[in-house]
Amino acid sequence: MIEEKSVLSATLEKLNPDLFLNPVFQNYYLKLFYDVDFSDGMRGFHTENSHTFCGNQKQAKIVYQSDGTFMMRYIDYAKKMSRSLEIAKGEQESVLFTTRYVYLVDGVFYHMTERQVLKDNQVYPIQYQYVGFDEKAIDEKEYHQDWVYQADFVDKMKQNGIAPIDEHRKDENRQKNK
Repeated sequence: MIEEKSVLSATLEKLNPDLFLNPVFQNYYLKLFYDVDFSDGMRGFHTENSHTFCGNQKQAKIVYQSDGTFMMRYIDYAKKMSRSLEIAKGEQESVLFTTRYVYLVDGVFYHMTERQVLKDNQVYPIQYQYVGFDEKAIDEKEYHQDWVYQADFVDKMKQNGIAPIDEHRKDENRQKNK
């Protein structure tokens, strides 16, 4: 029996098979993209370093640069949610993982960011932040625009005078204490 692969799994394997087989990466991949399905209405756009897939009310993008930088993002506009993973080389042979989650819970539209570093086969948290805005502070049609799910969304909201109703930030620097 031939095992079917999801669109994202097949693309990742094609772009960088070593990364796809990395257990740390698989943990993030499963956490972020385990339920991605583009069986209905999928179309794709491909460049040398990126693959973008669009389904009905959904979008996924994979970007891989020759310097080893890697980004995956999945947006479901109907559910008002997004997940993304960025991987970059850090200082002294470390790898920086940044995950972002955007989701709606009980009328609050949250943007959450986690940063961790992989060094000497250990994962260390660096930063954790979440910011929540009143769902009604954003026009309903804006939830179907990409800008709502991007990393600079929180800054744009604050610049336009819209204050968050829930905000938390924690920076950790356990590396220096070792």
